Amino acid sequence: MLMRVALIGSPVLKDEFHKLYLELKRKGISACAIGLTSRWESQKARLVEKLRSVSHLVVFLEHREGWFPFLEGFASARIPRGVAFLPSQENAFEEQKLVDTVSPTILPLFTRLDSLIEYLATEQIQIGKEQELTEAKEYIVQSGIGLSEENLALCVQEGKTDLVRRFLTLGYSPDTVNAKGIPLLILAIRNKHRELVLLLMQANADVNKISADRGSSALMEAAVQGDRELVEALIEQGADLNLRSKNGQTALMLAIGEGKTEIARLLIQRGADLSPVDALGMTAKKYAELFKQREVLSLIEEKLQERM
Repeated sequence: MLMRVALIGSPVLKDEFHKLYLELKRKGISACAIGLTSRWESQKARLVEKLRSVSHLVVFLEHREGWFPFLEGFASARIPRGVAFLPSQENAFEEQKLVDTVSPTILPLFTRLDSLIEYLATEQIQIGKEQELTEAKEYIVQSGIGLSEENLALCVQEGKTDLVRRFLTLGYSPDTVNAKGIPLLILAIRNKHRELVLLLMQANADVNKISADRGSSALMEAAVQGDRELVEALIEQGADLNLRSKNGQTALMLAIGEGKTEIARLLIQRGADLSPVDALGMTAKKYAELFKQREVLSLIEEKLQERM
């Protein structure tokens, strides 16, 4: 149910109703007013129908009449509970004083308009979160997919962005790995699902999480693909330029080996370490020499000179 507040009390309080209604409207909260007279019991069935159509009840205590005990009982049984409002002309401590002494109602009591509005605004946020969770779960289940980390990984692999977004909404970690130990971010990069890569990064996926199969990082995978925009985005998000794969290769070595000159130059300019040696005894410089990457070799030699 969307949040909708019923303001209930004596018709003589229409000005107070209107004031609160306008304040709630400014907060984007839907509200309606229900005035009750001494003849309220003749329309009790209609009243109950209206009350059941709203999510929250605010009962004005001023000028309350015979309808109050019924309304108080109805409101106290609701989830969330209804609240009572008794405007006070006293100082800011009046609300706490009433709570500490004898309250005129079993309902949570507010005596200040700002406190009541703050409470309802908080409720609106909570309801919004609950609705988002419900929608996400229903969307996934209705798509015929079970709620599990392995299914999340499968959705990433297949590029099902809408489903992945809802898994994340439900609290699944963007650092989830599949059965082979491959992180979601790396799965998305390998399968070239750019939208999913950005979604996972926005969800603060660990850009330095290593895959169990190759020992590669997201930066290594992006470097191999020659995706400059993604490489830059990963670096900006804290990607470690000097992580090494199972074979001891860095992102720079892989970029050189794959002939991704632009990426290799970018990594060097961003401060990639030139000293690591891989499992074959190769450095980045030796890779550049082996694959005849003259431009990269020249830049490496220049940087080595600067660092001496």
